[in-house]
Amino acid sequence: MRRLIPFFAVCLAATISFVSAQTRKPNKPSMDIRLSKDKPSVYISYERSGKREPLYVGESEEGIWLRLHNNTRWKIIFPAFGPPETHGDVGMFYTLDVISELPDEVVNIPKGYELGHGYSTFELRGGESVSFSVPREHLPKGIALRTKFSYEWENQDDVFAGREVEHTVSFYASMLPQLKK
Repeated sequence: MRRLIPFFAVCLAATISFVSAQTRKPNKPSMDIRLSKDKPSVYISYERSGKREPLYVGESEEGIWLRLHNNTRWKIIFPAFGPPETHGDVGMFYTLDVISELPDEVVNIPKGYELGHGYSTFELRGGESVSFSVPREHLPKGIALRTKFSYEWENQDDVFAGREVEHTVSFYASMLPQLKK
């Protein structure tokens, strides 16, 4: 019997340790980076549509105004250009990607406003947003608009030269309200 008491004590201690380990909560970061918990960290939303003076030859006069939101505590940085005042707060560089079958009326897929050699950077503080506009024909059904950004702690020269991680935020044409053609 004397031999069984230490055995039971070891078994009891092991069981208590196992149960205790099972009931501990996993370590979670103490702070969520998102300011608004029900929104993504960085996202684009639709604002409105209407007449817009074309920036380049071949663009229609129909435009869509979007808004880039920084829902984090930190600044985000992205390449931008200065548009006419009526086009929004910034001129946004973006690419367009086909994500599903395009309607029959879409013959040529626009290129978007692609980043070239000359650009400025725009810093968007945490909790802020900026508006920008795009030609309506840049967002037909089946297309995603994608723009790149980086966080303030990343080396901007390395980010824009492709030597550092890239962050991308997308807006899908399917997120547009039914617009009259």
